[in-house]
Order: sequence, then C-alpha cells, then structure tokens
Amino acid sequence: QARPWILKLISLSCVSLSAKMRKQEISLCHLPATKRLNHYYNVNVQRMENVILGALKWLMRSVTPVSFFSFYLSCLFNLKEDPLVLKHSLKSQATDLTFNLQYEINFFSFKPSVIAAAALLFASSELCPLQFPCFSNRICHCTYVNKDELMECYKAIPERDIVYENEKAMTQQQ
Repeated sequence: QARPWILKLISLSCVSLSAKMRKQEISLCHLPATKRLNHYYNVNVQRMENVILGALKWLMRSVTPVSFFSFYLSCLFNLKEDPLVLKHSLKSQATDLTFNLQYEINFFSFKPSVIAAAALLFASSELCPLQFPCFSNRICHCTYVNKDELMECYKAIPERDIVYENEKAMTQQQ
C-alpha cells in the first residue's frame, strides 16, 4: 500500500503489451489512459513491459507455422515437374490448413515448426500422393525435426476431420 502507483504502472504496462500484440505499430501514447502521462512515466511503462516480458519469458514477435514453410519447402524440392507451381500449391494448401488448425485445442501442444511440417506433409499427401514418401523422408531428416512428434501431429489432422464430420452428422440428425 505504500506505493499505489506501482499497480497503475503494472496495469498500464499489461494493457500496453496486450495492445501491441494486436497491432505492432501501436505505442503507449495511442492508449486513452495514457494521454496525460509525462515522458518519465512513459519510460517507466516501457521498462515495466520489459520486466513483465522477461518474467514471462516472452518475445514480442510471434513465430507461427507459416514462418517455417519456406524452410521445409527448400528441403523438399528436387522434382522433375515445375516446382514453382507445386511449391505454390503446397504452400497455399498448407497455409489454409494451418489457419483451420489454429483454434483446435489438440494442436496447442505442438510446436509451430511441427505443425508446419505436418501441414505440408498432409497437403503433399493430397496433392501428390506418389511423392509423399519422398517428401516425408526429406522432412523427417531435416535438422531438429522430431519424427515422432511430426507423425503424431500429421495423424491428428485427418482425425480432426473425422471428429468434425461426426459432430456435423449428429447435429443434422437432431
């Protein structure tokens, strides 16, 4: 209770961080509660943001599965077909799949790199099934790829579709 300003500082820092997670170009002066604050207070809010991020071990950039697509695609291609068309198709389908998976609770336990690899594998199994074994082998031999995690994530993708179809059928019966 001796320092009531510390709670205001912490709460403003949390609100500021939350706003920055939504829009990177936002700054403290854009927040309505901070319009009347002086420069000294703004500097302290920025310092408190760093303390909070350090305590949470967070970074202010987000790493998503999409960040890994280019890496995995570079590992895949030694094809006789036009690789640009196939690369674009694989990346497009994997991106769509990744966006559909982002709210699935079963996929929260997987790293973004694993989800990216599994999405590309799943897309390749649909777009070019004959080359799937080659693609799977190449991705599994990439540095830092845990084959067991990758296969678990890959197998969870069609399972998600089965569960979704069953739920849809049940709601239509009612």
